[in-house]
Order: sequence, then structure tokens, then C-alpha cells
Amino acid sequence: MMFKSVRPGTIRAAVLTIALLGGSDAARPQEYSFRYFGSAEGLGNMSVLNLYQDETGFLWLTTKNGIYRFDGEQFEGYGPAQGIPMNAGTAFGKGPDGAMLAGGDYGLYRLVRNRFEKVPTDFSRVSWLQGIGSDGLGHTYLGTDKGLIEIERSRSGSGYEERHIVRPKGVTGKAAWGVLVEGDALWWGCGEELCRKDPKGVTVFSANEGLAASEWEAILIDGAGNLWVHGRNAGEYVRRRGEARFNPLEEDPQLKTFVYGGALDSVPAMLVSGVVDEP
Repeated sequence: MMFKSVRPGTIRAAVLTIALLGGSDAARPQEYSFRYFGSAEGLGNMSVLNLYQDETGFLWLTTKNGIYRFDGEQFEGYGPAQGIPMNAGTAFGKGPDGAMLAGGDYGLYRLVRNRFEKVPTDFSRVSWLQGIGSDGLGHTYLGTDKGLIEIERSRSGSGYEERHIVRPKGVTGKAAWGVLVEGDALWWGCGEELCRKDPKGVTVFSANEGLAASEWEAILIDGAGNLWVHGRNAGEYVRRRGEARFNPLEEDPQLKTFVYGGALDSVPAMLVSGVVDEP
């Protein structure tokens, strides 16, 4: 497995960092450093599906054979011995109390003193790719099988309270998928459409804006303000800043690759992984 970074000597040096830039910025030369990781560093599977960097700087990966945490030098596996089921699909995020959350088809878990604990919920599943989003102010949103749910710290001080976000009119299906918090706006995959909620109201994006009907599992905004979405069995679409319509990625000659399931860095940049043949 290969990771690359623009910042050697930090945790981010273990991550493939790609700045998603639009227009002429994409053509500017970039300098990267490369490091290779595998079983010698404790990584038990080369197929990385998702990445997340927590508040303390640890990098969390979900692979086809479970979860790993990277401390800058070594990977440590997490599974039933650490309280969480072995599962290939896991979304990571920040809880309203600052704790790290992990969610997937097995429900929602919270990391407590290096061990995961099951969170009692009214829903059964969290969308594994990008189903957890936080505004950093005590509000966390989850894409679940019962729709979009906001969790807050309970009044008793222990556990979370759930609030179901009303499903917008015109949405096909009750489940929610990818979640992205953008300032005071909230994006999420709603049924087979894409929804955005801000203080002015809710907007539903669908075929009228060029999107196929799909379960939108990943929603990302790059440093140039372009909006990227990934739909199950629909591929990738991009809506460039200032434009109203989405375009399928294969129809945009300037955009050759799309990476989802990553963690946004503060640059901003995208932290992603890639599997390569070692020299």
C-alpha cells in the first residue's frame, strides 16, 4: 500500500493527500513524499475503504477485514476484542460530546478509553461510507436506515438523545446516506435524491439538476468550492462552483479521478488511500 503527503514528519505523512482543485490550479506542479506500508507495520489488509483523523491526530482506517488505527509508525487492529464487531464497512465521525463514533450495518459505537461501546439507538444501520457528520458545536448528524437523525448529549449528561429530521417533500425512500456539514448548511443523501438544508429552508436535487436517482453515499466540497457526490451504482458527479447542474465525472474532460470516503484536512485537502504495485 502507498500513501503520500505534502507534510513529511507528521501523522499526515502516512496519508495520500490529494488537493482537489478546479481549473488551472489542477495543472500546477505539486511536490509529494512517498511512504509504503504493509504487514510489517501491522496493516493486515491493503484494501482501504475509508479514512478518518481523530481529534488527537490518530488516523483510523476501515479495510475489508476490519478497522485499524495508525499512530504515525504502526497500525493497530480493532475488532471484537476492543468491543466492536468485525466489519468491512465503517463510517467514522465526532460525537456531540467530542468522542469518536463508528457506525455501519452493526449500528453505532462510541470510543471510550480505547475501547468501543455500543450506543443504544432507535435505528439499526449507519451509512458506512460517510454516514456521520458533525458541526463541531455539539451537533452530530447520522445517515441511517430510518432517515437523517441528529444526536445531542442527553440532559442527564450520559448518552445521547435522538431527533429525527423531517424527510423533505419529493424524496424517494426513507433512508439517509452520506452526510456533510458545510457551515450552517447540511447536505445529505435523502432516499434517491440529494438534499441541502440551511436557514432559508431545504432544497432537493434530482434529475432536474442533472443527478441520477441514487443513494448518494459521499458528499465532498473541494478547496475551489466544487461539490462532488458519489452514488451507489451511479458513479461520481460534480457541480462546479457557480453552476446549477451536476455533471457525471466521465463527461467532464478536466476531471479524471474522484476519491470518496476520505477525511478533509484543514488545508483543505483530501486524505485518501491508494493501492499500488511496490517497486
